[in-house]
Amino acid sequence: MIVDDLSRNSILFHAGANNELVTQGILNDAQIKYGIGTPGNEQPPYKNSDADLVPNIVGFNGNPIQWIKSILAIPDLSKGPLISPHTLPPGYIVAPPRYTTPYTEIAP
Repeated sequence: MIVDDLSRNSILFHAGANNELVTQGILNDAQIKYGIGTPGNEQPPYKNSDADLVPNIVGFNGNPIQWIKSILAIPDLSKGPLISPHTLPPGYIVAPPRYTTPYTEIAP
């Protein structure tokens, strides 16, 4: 069975290597919602650090200031979730669990 309707899907990117403008066009064509949440708890579709090399340089989303921050933060990428700009820190939770909303953040 082939399913052409993808409108019941949604997606949220955490430090993705994808270009946001290109991705937005693809998701709009497929009728996939980006970002998750409820009417009272809307969430942005992208959660990126200003100093993360992956979305800013690899995904070509950042501005020149973010590129400089990302280059300077390269040594921090391997320092674990409390320091790395590419890793969500401990305590970030998507609740309730998988495939449901809303998205909440509880950071230390």
